[in-house]
Amino acid sequence: MEKDETKPDDTSYYYGSRLVSSAERRDFEMFELESKAREVAELLLNSEVYIKYDEARRKLEENSELLLGVNEYRKKRFYIQNNPDENMQNALNQLVIDYGHIVNNPTAMEYMDAESLLCREVRKVTAIIADVINMDMNFLD
Repeated sequence: MEKDETKPDDTSYYYGSRLVSSAERRDFEMFELESKAREVAELLLNSEVYIKYDEARRKLEENSELLLGVNEYRKKRFYIQNNPDENMQNALNQLVIDYGHIVNNPTAMEYMDAESLLCREVRKVTAIIADVINMDMNFLD
């Protein structure tokens, strides 16, 4: 800081003894936020839920044909669930019939169950954040 320059009253503009711009402050805040997000991701990676998911995924990947079938099933189920209509339940029932060889396969079931549990954990974290910041999600109802 120059000799004749005066400091603003707001000390939050200082990092140590150095004056920082609002852009630098924003960058630091985003760095902190991203750092905390990485910590949460690391906690998830080390959780029993993720470890089971990763083991099931690796086991599924050993059978490329089964993996392809599981991914087709997941894609179709995702589409049905995200484009609901009056026939949604019938469509889901038909999907289970069409992909019975997939949904009844122990390796595929293990993977899809593990994936579902992991997704629930990720949704919990997202819901906590959305709730705490009071994010208006009512449009989804």
